[in-house]
Amino acid sequence: MARDHRRPPPPQPAANDKVVIRRIPAEHIKDCNDGSGRRRVSKAAFSASSRKVDPEEGMSVDLWSQLVEDGIDPESAEYAPDAEVLMTLRVSDIEELGLTLVRRPITGNSAHCNVLQIKSSQRNKLLKRAEWLRRPDDVIKALRWSRFVGQVGGQVKVYSGC
Repeated sequence: MARDHRRPPPPQPAANDKVVIRRIPAEHIKDCNDGSGRRRVSKAAFSASSRKVDPEEGMSVDLWSQLVEDGIDPESAEYAPDAEVLMTLRVSDIEELGLTLVRRPITGNSAHCNVLQIKSSQRNKLLKRAEWLRRPDDVIKALRWSRFVGQVGGQVKVYSGC
């Protein structure tokens, strides 16, 4: 049976002790609109690409160890200078959510990988697990939620996201 050359090869999972970097597109940094002047990373920043952009419908990330192997310091300003916000995820966290990370080197970026099988219900979970690598002071990792009232030390507290 002939192989369909339009489809990428079968996934080759990366080792789960690795870290990947997600470049947060500017359109996924939203104003909090609470008068604070803060901005937040939207859960949409952890969406899969459309089939039109990527036939696998994966979320693009870069494998930290491959960047280092290629002589690129992910913590330097020279890495991804167009990205205002960079966040990291552990591959083990990605896999715990039932997602798969596959190596997909592209021209000019041998560290490129795709996170496959992302559902909308998993985007907040990815955002919660992501850590900052680069961000301006006014950008926060606040998650949107409805007002929540809880009791802490005998006092009623009201919490709200931006």
